[in-house]
Order: sequence, then C-alpha cells, then structure tokens
Amino acid sequence: MRTFGLILFALLLHPVVVAAQDSRAVSTHLTLPSRVGDFRLVSSRQMEGGGGGQLHYRSAAGMEVDAFVSPVPVIPDCLHACDSVAVDVEADSFPALIPAMVRRGEFDSLTVERDAAIVMGSPTGALIHGRHLWLTGAAGGKPVRSHLLLYGTGSYLIRVRSTFAPSAKRDSLTTAFGQDFVVAASQPSSGARTCPNGAADQQAMRVSVDSRSPIAELRARVEPALAGLGLTPDPKASRPDSTMTLPVAGWPSGIDYGPWAREAGPGFVVGVLLQERAGGTRVTVSAQAICSPRFGQEDPKSLEIALEMATAGEVLRKLEPPRPRR
Repeated sequence: MRTFGLILFALLLHPVVVAAQDSRAVSTHLTLPSRVGDFRLVSSRQMEGGGGGQLHYRSAAGMEVDAFVSPVPVIPDCLHACDSVAVDVEADSFPALIPAMVRRGEFDSLTVERDAAIVMGSPTGALIHGRHLWLTGAAGGKPVRSHLLLYGTGSYLIRVRSTFAPSAKRDSLTTAFGQDFVVAASQPSSGARTCPNGAADQQAMRVSVDSRSPIAELRARVEPALAGLGLTPDPKASRPDSTMTLPVAGWPSGIDYGPWAREAGPGFVVGVLLQERAGGTRVTVSAQAICSPRFGQEDPKSLEIALEMATAGEVLRKLEPPRPRR
C-alpha cells in the first residue's frame, strides 16, 4: 500500500488537471412536513411522471403558501453543486416566463422587484444555497405581491410560492415559511451522520485525465472501481456518464491515508464524469469531504484538500491505471 505522501505524488503519473469546484450537495432524501410553523398542510398532489409533488399549506389566519419539490434536472458536464446551478438557471430564466403568465390571466402585470441570494445552514451542517425573487404587480385589477423562493438541497429543488395583497407581515411570513420548510424537509433520517466539527468547506477537488480508452470500456469500469473502494453509486443523483456516489462515512476502503487513518474519517462523496473526446475519453473524478477534518494542529483547510486529492486520485487510478513509460 502506498503512503499518504506517495498517493499525492502519484498524481504526477497522469497528465491531470486539478481544480476546485464549488459543491453544495446537502441531501438526497427529503421529509415533507405536515406542519410548518403556523401553516398546516391542507392538500398535496403528485406531479406527472412521478417527478415530484406540490404541497399546499394554509395558516390559521388564512394565508396560503405552495411548496413544489422536484428532482434536480440533468445539467450537462455538472459534477457538483448541480442543485445550485439549477437554482440559478431557473431564477435567471423566470423573468422570460412572465409574459406567458400574463397571457394566461394569472396576473395583469408582474415584475421582479428584487433578486436576493439565500445562504442558510442545514440540519446536517452543510450550506443550502438558493434565490429569493420578490415580485410586484397586479391581478384582477388589484395590486399584488408575489414571492418565489428557490432552494437546492442536493438531489432536489424546492420552490416556495405565495401571492397576496401587499403586506410587510406576509412578506416576512413567506420568507420564514421557506426557511422553516427547507430545514424541516432536510432533517437527517434516523441514524444519519452529523459533523462534530462542522461541515467541510464545500469545495470539492477534482482530477482529470485524457484517456485513450473508449468511453464504453470506461463505463464498464466505473461501478467495479467504486465498489473496490467501498463506494456505491447514488441512483437518484447519477445520470448517464455522470456518476455520484452515496455519502460514505469514515474512510473509503483500500486507500492509504497514512497516519490520518487512525483518526475518525470525515466521510466523502465522489463523482465520476466521462466525456467522449476525439481519440479517447476525458475522465474527471471529484471528491468532497463531508465533515471538516480536525486532526491535531493541522490546518483543516489544507488537510481537507489533501484528503480529497488522495481520494479522487485513487479513484482515477482504479479507472485508468498509469501506462508504463517506454
């Protein structure tokens, strides 16, 4: 078995590209609450094709809020933070949808008054990122305020919508509902792991290599390579030629982390992206620590990067072993 230092040094055997990619994956499972603060769930329906659902809530004072939950759509070439990318795509494209909403008679007029970023903590210690669109307009000849809140929670997008006569109190209630709904929906299941030192910094490290192997050959190697390290693909988060693993607690098996292996491992999520290229395949492997590693006097950030690089590098070597030099 290679030592920890040799694991990092062995990356030089490949012509690799190393980069950090923002990653904000939080959860692949949601628990949909029957109550959110003063709001009670009064109806729900499954979306067509089983791809999510709509939940309708009403407060004791009669205020109504809708929550929509759906899987993150496929985003080409996306390895990490696909939920956040999807949030931005949807928020950025929303203004173009307003004319159709007006033609359908949903509003007499509608404009985006404010577009605010959302950054909030989750019950697991990771960060949830989103967008909050404050909308103003008219419906039925009367002024209205409308809100669209978008949240990325790993494999799912959550949208919160509410429209009412202008009211500062209801503005605040809608914002609070969105946050409370996401926190309730993101509660870890029984036995789920939390991070004693807080979540990792959400920066995944990745390594890439241009392989001469055809993409079909590499596809056949992905699951066995991951299985050899104790990693399991997540069917909800994976897409063709883009494989995401379920979180693994502690250390993946078969990787020598040197002296740090005696400590409690931070847990990892790994991604594998295959892209067909002329003469071969671009293979990109990413690794993200789940919890912040706190080992002795080591700088947690530097240690986290080193551990992620070691993990990604070993997965890459399982997929595409270094060719002997001639």
